[in-house]
Amino acid sequence: MPIGTSMFDNYLKHHKENTNLYIIDAHSHFGEDGYWPNVGDYAKYIETCEKLLINEVFAMPVPCPVIIKDDGTKILLSNHKMSGNNLEHYRVEKNNGKRIEIPHLLNSNPYKEANDKLYEMTKNNDSTIKMNYVPLIHPYYYSNADFEEHRNRGAKMLKIHGIACGVIPEKIDDKFFELLEEIQIPVIIHTDYSKDENILSYNSAINWISRFENYDIKVYITHAARFNDYVTDMINSDDRYIVGIGPDQLLSYPGQNEKSPSDYLECCLQEFDINKIVFDIDYPWNVQGIDNYEYDWGSIYRLSYKLSIDEKEKIFSENIKRFVRER
Repeated sequence: MPIGTSMFDNYLKHHKENTNLYIIDAHSHFGEDGYWPNVGDYAKYIETCEKLLINEVFAMPVPCPVIIKDDGTKILLSNHKMSGNNLEHYRVEKNNGKRIEIPHLLNSNPYKEANDKLYEMTKNNDSTIKMNYVPLIHPYYYSNADFEEHRNRGAKMLKIHGIACGVIPEKIDDKFFELLEEIQIPVIIHTDYSKDENILSYNSAINWISRFENYDIKVYITHAARFNDYVTDMINSDDRYIVGIGPDQLLSYPGQNEKSPSDYLECCLQEFDINKIVFDIDYPWNVQGIDNYEYDWGSIYRLSYKLSIDEKEKIFSENIKRFVRER
């Protein structure tokens, strides 16, 4: 729903009457993505969120970052394809009609340029919205030095997007999880769902939780864990886990989750412990629907009207603050 409607005006009035309410968007992306039509535009995001009275964001690169060099070379930082029974990983450089595929190197994070750009954006942010640095990491290609740099930069979380980087959780080396356990920076995990056996089903919430549950790592599980019952129980019962619920319009469509509730947000409130739910917009994936890429900014007031004051404080800020602080 566009900003400026009567519903939004009523939300603002209600919000201003609760002047102590602090709102955090715990999961949004910035940059150009190689496979998504909407761009995570910093200026547009800031302008909109200032109108929405959002105070803070956990900012991360888009899942498939594209970088344009000074000479016009356009680089998709990470791509993958099946080769026999294995996945090959490489960056793609395009210039003057030429396409070059460059294999990823071990001990080198392919997302470095996108993370550097994000860090400069958060460091130089002069808006009223606080921006927290959340770099993108690849579970097959990483290094101790890379993680140490993220810690020195003050990373609040580390983002893993299994579909975009082409990983299968059960094939990730144990050393990767041991390193995450050692550095004690929380991880935010994108989850997917498919009835078929494919890269989507490999990156299901239950496959990810099965890899993490043997380690002392705090994990933010996105997209309501696709309403998987086992993962829901784990989130509700284990202090290591927390759940993000956006973007509600996109995830309300049939086939996006293991369950197809008539009211997605209401189902989230019924399924999850109120102390484990985190508000996130997932910009620029906050769209009207599967085939409608018009931005939707209405989740904040659709959710707000379902909550008491105490519940708002938990979902909009307290839960994520506690999650990133207690480590």
